[in-house]
Amino acid sequence: SGIVLPSKDVKRLAARTHGNPRLLQLFVASYRVQTGEETAVFDNFMRTPTLQPLFDRLWRRLKIEEQQLLQALSVFRSPAPLDAWAISATTLSWLQQLHLIQCDELGSIALMPSWQELIYSDLSPEIREQRHIEAAAIRFVRGEYTAVSYHYFQAGKYRAAIRAWFPHRQEEIARGQTQAALTIFQQISLNRLPKKDSKALAIIRAELKQLVGDLRGGLADIETQDWSVDGELTVRARSLQGHFLYNLGYPDKAIETYAEGVSVIYRLQTELAQFYNLRSRVFFRQREFREGKRELLRAQYETGLLQAMLAASQGEFVEAQQQYQQVLSLAAEMDYAEGIAKVHRNLAHLLARQAKLTESIAHSQQAIQYYEQIGDQLRMAMVQMNLPAAYIQAKQFEKAVDSAQQVLPFFEKIRNPHFIAITAANLAEAYFELGDIEQAEAYAFYVLRQEDPHAHPYGLFTLALVRRQQGELDQARTVLVQAQKLAESNGDSYLLAYVQRLLGEVFIAENQIVEGRKLLQEAIDLFTKLDMVHEADQTENLLPPIDR
Repeated sequence: SGIVLPSKDVKRLAARTHGNPRLLQLFVASYRVQTGEETAVFDNFMRTPTLQPLFDRLWRRLKIEEQQLLQALSVFRSPAPLDAWAISATTLSWLQQLHLIQCDELGSIALMPSWQELIYSDLSPEIREQRHIEAAAIRFVRGEYTAVSYHYFQAGKYRAAIRAWFPHRQEEIARGQTQAALTIFQQISLNRLPKKDSKALAIIRAELKQLVGDLRGGLADIETQDWSVDGELTVRARSLQGHFLYNLGYPDKAIETYAEGVSVIYRLQTELAQFYNLRSRVFFRQREFREGKRELLRAQYETGLLQAMLAASQGEFVEAQQQYQQVLSLAAEMDYAEGIAKVHRNLAHLLARQAKLTESIAHSQQAIQYYEQIGDQLRMAMVQMNLPAAYIQAKQFEKAVDSAQQVLPFFEKIRNPHFIAITAANLAEAYFELGDIEQAEAYAFYVLRQEDPHAHPYGLFTLALVRRQQGELDQARTVLVQAQKLAESNGDSYLLAYVQRLLGEVFIAENQIVEGRKLLQEAIDLFTKLDMVHEADQTENLLPPIDR
């Protein structure tokens, strides 16, 4: 710093500060502003037991405009734009020499961390509130809406925080602000807001908790409000409520909730059509064809996605994959990032079921990258949940176990029976293939303990494998018949093919050749329809000669 001290004073300073940069910077700043009093500054520094009195002496020697700038900067959590203040080059240079502020080549300015807490804690409540409001205005014009909400929250302006963030919540989530926003809005009491703001806050919280996997918390937020009045908020609330109920293991209640949402949409449909008509006229007159086209593409995207999911659920894998590729193109054309990620996730699951491991993992990684970016822990875990199935298909069973064991604790934490069951089913099958019969049986029963009938046949299938391995063919056949009925009831052609094949093998082992051949042939037909040629060929090789 260009300060020359006698060697004895250097030793005393080292002993006093132990090299602490915060104390050394304060000494340098105090030394520089008190010209002609250097000896007194040094002696006082050596005697003062706390940092605050030292800083107070430095603060009193700053100009009013310098103090005001430092106060304004103290409320920012990250560097602020330098152009938000009219600061002379001389003032800027002086405060930098004092190590009170730091600037970068990007045009940002920030308090040195050492001093921020001291200055901020010294603000009166009135000044602190005003400084946060000023900071919110600075962030708002730059489109940093989560930061805007933070400053309004700190100023006690809760309605302003909600109204600034709500219209821009999707873009802020896409910028990775999920956790930061949840931290802010979780601290605002719903009881202290007018009805409309309270509903908006409930939806904000529910959407953010959906992303971090807090399904019960999100459902609780939605259920704090009365959604009997029709409107856009009501539709969104019913959608979230249905999602929470379904993933918490209450499909019947979810269906009822979705039906209520559909009723609201139906009642609003006439008004919506009128608005679309008016909007289209305005777009036409203003020649804003891009917005009109985007709305059309979004409608095509939603319809195509539903058709692809329906085809996949019915085992029509080729048609489903073609539909997904078309939908992916639509999402890319709209630059609809969340929609792109959703298609990648569904494609990864579909390709895993067809044993196309390389393609499945590639789509999974693309989806995971997006969800990690926006902080959507739940959907990221859902993608990771599909990886074990892909590894099992590729006979990489140790990787399947590792992958499933990583994600299972998350689903257990959020108490999601469906995802727990699917992950446990993959673990059961992988452990069986590794020869760990005890673990395979334990996880198969774990699946059956979950309230998820769609996953039960998978647990039963592995349990049947265990029973056959143990030589208990009667029990294996009984369990497989249960799995067969459930798979047929669920319309799960994929699992049904495997069940039919294993059941055919059991019948043949019991010397019931005719029945066994019939079941194996049914399995071949199913695998062929599912475009799983390798599995069909394997099943063909299991067929006993006709003359047996």
